[in-house]
Amino acid sequence: MLVKILQTFDWLSAEWLIMGKGSMEKTKPTEKTDDSQQLIEFMKYLREKDEKIELLIKEMTELKAKYDIVSKKLEK
Repeated sequence: MLVKILQTFDWLSAEWLIMGKGSMEKTKPTEKTDDSQQLIEFMKYLREKDEKIELLIKEMTELKAKYDIVSKKLEK
C-alpha cells in the first residue's frame, strides 16, 4: 500500500511517510549534490581499501615464499 502511495505521489518523501521524519516533500535536486559528494568520498575510500588489500596480498605472497624456502632448508 505504501509503495502505491509513493508511486502515485512521486514528490512524497518515503522517510516522512513511514517514519514521520524530515520534510513531506522529497529533497530538492540541489541537496543531491551532498549525495554525489558522499558517493565520491565513498568511492575514494573503496579505492584506498583496494590498494591496501593489494599490498597485503603482495606481502603475504612474499612471506609465503620465504616460509617455503626456510621450510625446505629445514627438511634437509
